[in-house]
Amino acid sequence: MGEERVLGDPRKLIEEALKDVEKEFKLKLEDLSEGAMRILESARIELVQEAEKRISEMLSRVTDRLKAEEAALQAQMRLRVAEERSKWIDKAIELAKERFDEYAKTEEYRELLRRMLESAVRQIDAAEILVEANERDAETVRALLKEIDTGGKKVKLSDKPADILGGIKAETPDGSIRLDLSLDIVFNRIAQDYRAIIARSLFGGEE
Repeated sequence: MGEERVLGDPRKLIEEALKDVEKEFKLKLEDLSEGAMRILESARIELVQEAEKRISEMLSRVTDRLKAEEAALQAQMRLRVAEERSKWIDKAIELAKERFDEYAKTEEYRELLRRMLESAVRQIDAAEILVEANERDAETVRALLKEIDTGGKKVKLSDKPADILGGIKAETPDGSIRLDLSLDIVFNRIAQDYRAIIARSLFGGEE
C-alpha cells in the first residue's frame, strides 16, 4: 500500500472544504426557513378562516336571537295596542250607554215602551203575561200597563227589577213563552257593528 500525499497547503484545503459546507448549510437553512414560513402562513390562514367561521356563526346566532326578540316585542306591542284600542272602544260604548239614561227621560222613549208592551200583548198568546223592566223604567211601565189595551189579558209587572239597559222582557207565568224586547240586544248588536266605525273615529283605522 503506497503512502498518501496531500498536495497543496492543508489549511487552504480545510478552508475551502468549510466554505463548501457553510454554503450548503446556508442553502439548507434557507430551504428550511421557506418551508417553515409556508407552514406558518398555512397555519395562519387556517386560523383566520376558523376564526372567521366562528365569528360568522356567533353573529348568525346573535342575529337570529335578535330577530326572534324583535318579533316577540312586535307581537307584544301589537297585543298591547289592540288591548288599548279595545279599552277605548269599550269606553266609548259605555259613554253611549250613559247618555242613553238621558234619552230614557224623554217622551220618545216612553212611547217606545208603550209600543213594546202592546207588541208583547199581541205576540204572547196567554191569559196572563208577566212583564219585567229595569228599576228606572218600572214606574213608567206600571203606568203604561194601565193605559194600553191588553185585550182582556192579565198583564202584570214583575216585582223583581230586570238587569237590562232598557225596554222590557215578557213571559208567561210558567216561563213556557218568553219575549225579549230589551234594548241590550239591539244596543249590543249595533255596538258590535259600529266597533270598526268607532275605531276609525278614535284611531284612524279599523280595530
